[in-house]
Amino acid sequence: MDKTDFLIKSRDMSNPSGNRLANLRSAILDAPDNLSLKFELAGLLVQAGNAEEAMHCLADLAQQPLDPSLHLQLANLYRLNNQNQLAMDVLRESLTTTPTDHQAWVLLYHTLVDAAMIDEAQAHLEHWLEIDPGNALATYLLPSLKELPMPERAPPAFVTSSYTSLVANYDRLLTVDHYHGSEVFSKLMTDSLGKPELYRQIDGQRQGVDLGCGTGALGAVLRNYANHIVGVDLSPEMLAVAQQTQCYDQLICADMIDFLRQSTDSMDVIVAAESFNYFGNLTELVSLCLAALKQDGWLIFSLQQGPLAEDGYYLLPNGTFMHSPQYLVEQLGEAGLAGGSIRRVVIREPKNQNVWALLVAVQRPAAN
Repeated sequence: MDKTDFLIKSRDMSNPSGNRLANLRSAILDAPDNLSLKFELAGLLVQAGNAEEAMHCLADLAQQPLDPSLHLQLANLYRLNNQNQLAMDVLRESLTTTPTDHQAWVLLYHTLVDAAMIDEAQAHLEHWLEIDPGNALATYLLPSLKELPMPERAPPAFVTSSYTSLVANYDRLLTVDHYHGSEVFSKLMTDSLGKPELYRQIDGQRQGVDLGCGTGALGAVLRNYANHIVGVDLSPEMLAVAQQTQCYDQLICADMIDFLRQSTDSMDVIVAAESFNYFGNLTELVSLCLAALKQDGWLIFSLQQGPLAEDGYYLLPNGTFMHSPQYLVEQLGEAGLAGGSIRRVVIREPKNQNVWALLVAVQRPAAN
């Protein structure tokens, strides 16, 4: 397939994605130096599963002079297209010119983990610490690969570094991973809170917050149950995308712990889809969530499920935590939550592999 064939192929697609692909190909023929159009085309091709065409587009981009942020975007598209080695090559080249780019260090680490190159991932972190002794991100990740004291939560800088480089393709990643968060949260909320219109009618000023809202995947679900909703996230880039959903009344760039400390007795519903995965020790987080809720308010969140026969939390090589069901039950009990609902669900299916989550709905008890 030559370059012209690649660009004009499928101009007559009838579905919306196909129309956008056709329009992009036409636009690139008219503006062959427009990198923004080429990156969008590559992303749509990856999302549609057109691996061969995506490879042609990415190979073209790899020949262009790119600034460091575009190197990261190119590497992420390679990862989404299951071309980890090419992603590593791009990131290593980027680090030779910008060795202090934390996002590139973190993304190369994630790519090594994705490729199951665990020894190389450990060596990468140790090399990072040689260059930058005491680096908080490398120090945080290393215990997932070797016997070291377990951290209690992810540093905020790790979360922002992980997601800022992903933001341009994050919604595509959710599609490629077959993300089910919106569906499973919607069902649990209906089963726990009842029909949305009835829940909102009881109090016409329902307040909701989406902790770790990202690009707003849960915004429409939460909007069904709250008259006013706030999205909280560490990444300004993610919040800019969430703004485009028009689901949120307010978006706040903050650590969720800091936000909750200032939100006592103010919320009817708190949701958190996968964002609690960046906390190992849940004691303070659950306590602050309950304090932020009004009496009879609901906390609904998910956790990566850890071993059924063990008790505790564990840091995974990807930098997130998983929690055993027993540990979760103990934490809820210590917080005074004897009831509620805990479900075991598949929250995403990357590369046709089930990622199991514990989906939780608990209610702050009413005062006696």
